[in-house]
Amino acid sequence: MPESMLEYKGYHAKIYFDARDDIFVGEVFGLNDSLNFHGSNVQELKEMFRQCIDNYLQLCQELGEEPEREFKGNFNIRVQPELHRQLAYNALKEGKSLNQYINESLEQFIANSATVPAQPQTPAEVDAERMSAEQLREKLQKGYDDIEAGRFQVAETVFAQRRK
Repeated sequence: MPESMLEYKGYHAKIYFDARDDIFVGEVFGLNDSLNFHGSNVQELKEMFRQCIDNYLQLCQELGEEPEREFKGNFNIRVQPELHRQLAYNALKEGKSLNQYINESLEQFIANSATVPAQPQTPAEVDAERMSAEQLREKLQKGYDDIEAGRFQVAETVFAQRRK
């Protein structure tokens, strides 16, 4: 969990410091309801967060309503019609529902967005000692171009797949 977040009873809040009012401010996220709290120090902020969640849960109980939970697993997204068409076509080609195709695509995107840097490796086909400076520059440029085009795998993902 990022350092500027709090967690209590399955609810999470992002925290920031308001220099104008000299207080810490918190906002519970992932809900349609707006739950905010503040404190003049970290201990007070944590206590106010717990109190905010407890009050919310108590109010829901008194009203006979089910409390909202973070991230129910569905959300609406607007895309350009052409992108929608391409996604639907790709899903159809793979024999998947549009929902399944997008879900798997997002999982793959997140897996490839890992923050662990890949260990640099020289490709086996490159023998820098036998190449001219121009040939080496071309090979390096190709590597940079591949990275910019997204044609690479994050080391953490590759190692995780190998462990399976």
